[in-house]
Amino acid sequence: MDDTIKKYYDLLGLDYGAGEEEIKQAYTDMVKIWHPDRFNHDPRLQNKVQDKLKDIINAYEELMSFRKKYDQWKVSSDKPSSPEHSEKTETEKSRDQSERIKSAFKKPMSPAEIDKARAALLMMLFGDKKK
Repeated sequence: MDDTIKKYYDLLGLDYGAGEEEIKQAYTDMVKIWHPDRFNHDPRLQNKVQDKLKDIINAYEELMSFRKKYDQWKVSSDKPSSPEHSEKTETEKSRDQSERIKSAFKKPMSPAEIDKARAALLMMLFGDKKK
């Protein structure tokens, strides 16, 4: 198990392997708990909470990306295999599976893409504050 992904699950208070809906619910709960507006009375705490919220947002984004890639991989690996694949040993099958998982994570997001995704998430969660 990837320690980074496990760390993200732990940060949201989830067991490893929790599904999309559980991730979304935990994220929503954590944002409500750690939202900086709840700490307007103490600027020092508000700064700490903002850092914590950034970690929570990052964990949510990474887990959702991980789940989508895992689900795509799972769908493609569930397709019926040809006879030549059925003759592989368990070790070969495991190695192939590991390679497919690794290849799904080779394209990281740029900082601009991350900022854009965060902004979209915040808009979805909190709406437009200008109204």
